[in-house]
Amino acid sequence: MKNLKTRSLNYLFAVLIFSIFGTSLSSCSKDEDSNATIIIKVVDKYGEPKPQTLVYMFNSSAKGQFNSDPFFASRKVVTEENGEARFELKDVNDLNPVVEQETFHFCVYNKSETAYLGNIYVTVKDGEVKEATMHLAI
Repeated sequence: MKNLKTRSLNYLFAVLIFSIFGTSLSSCSKDEDSNATIIIKVVDKYGEPKPQTLVYMFNSSAKGQFNSDPFFASRKVVTEENGEARFELKDVNDLNPVVEQETFHFCVYNKSETAYLGNIYVTVKDGEVKEATMHLAI
């Protein structure tokens, strides 16, 4: 009987600890959720919007090919009819809640993905909506 009581108390204690720990983790993650929006308007050399254009996003803290090779892009978004590509940044993979702001590198490549047609850097803070215009060489 004593064994049963001890096991029951151990079980109850474990459930209580996991409940408290789980609640504290979920409340921390809610407090640290980051979100921001970056809207890249892509225009041609005449200032006309470029619909159906693939825009690549890179975290600018990445070095070398990780900041410019399309294979390593963090995100890819196709522009809408108005030439805008909307990047919703919602989690720690996009925004680091430890730093005050993040800078992202956005690129449009030629068809063979060997050269930029245009690129731009945008810095955003948590909670911001930023708009920027990328002028293409074509």
